[in-house]
Amino acid sequence: MVDILYCKACAAEALRAGPDWPADAPDAEYFFVHGDGVVTVGADRQDGPVIGTPSDRWLGYCRDTLGMPVPDVDGLSPQEQSR
Repeated sequence: MVDILYCKACAAEALRAGPDWPADAPDAEYFFVHGDGVVTVGADRQDGPVIGTPSDRWLGYCRDTLGMPVPDVDGLSPQEQSR
């Protein structure tokens, strides 16, 4: 599996509207959504994971609502697969 090295800062309000958002998520203005759907408090993947194992519903929300390319089962985004 390839490490996905990009992430996107997203307003907490948009993320809280998504499926499977944890009720015990920390209170923050922004969170970071990584290329594989993992959500953290900081830009580093180790910075307080909020969603550590994203569900298919969450990945669909990231792709369809947040506009993030979500990797397929091989761990590569569609853009990376076309290279």
